[in-house]
Amino acid sequence: MKIKLGIVALLCAFNINANAEKSVNGSLDASYASDYYYRGASLGADSLQFSVGANTAVNSVDLFASYFTNQTTGSNTANTDILTVGAGTGFAEDLLTVYGGVVNLDNDASGSDLDAFLIAKIKTVLSPSISVYRNTDDELYTFEGSLSYKIETELANFALIADFGTTDVTETTSRDYVGGTLKISKSFGAATPHLCLSVVDADDSPREEIVRAGVSFKF
Repeated sequence: MKIKLGIVALLCAFNINANAEKSVNGSLDASYASDYYYRGASLGADSLQFSVGANTAVNSVDLFASYFTNQTTGSNTANTDILTVGAGTGFAEDLLTVYGGVVNLDNDASGSDLDAFLIAKIKTVLSPSISVYRNTDDELYTFEGSLSYKIETELANFALIADFGTTDVTETTSRDYVGGTLKISKSFGAATPHLCLSVVDADDSPREEIVRAGVSFKF
């Protein structure tokens, strides 16, 4: 059922193309991850991950939808599905881009949560980003920020990413977390193999090193 909902949302994004100025762009990714973290919490070890996304534009508004699933093979963990739908637009010649929408996380162990979100990105060397999420059922918030720096060479492309956040676990408790990632990728036409080496440290769990490898496609 969850997979069907994800497919329906993406099909809706493609149907918007009838009135769009630009064609719909799509992406597909398949990866293996030694562990999967979401907002500083481990949600699956030895995981197979798949994602599909689509985006287009109507006038000056960008529309996007994506579906992600983390299928774990480790013990004492559960599968996770994330569906995201939103829109964004740029200001000051796209120096500032603001996105808004909803994201639904469905975890086999903890159930389903729906958040509304607002994200602001600044087009500079370090590409700073600030995100705010609010649970639609409870007054729980998540605040996240990130910085990234990209280096392109003939051999491969490199990206250094630093992120941090704080999330309300309950009305009285929260989790703070920080992370860093080195992403190495190389494009061959529409296919891009990639390797990510990450570290995650949360105040309620020990530091974890994560390896993720896979291939993405654009169409």
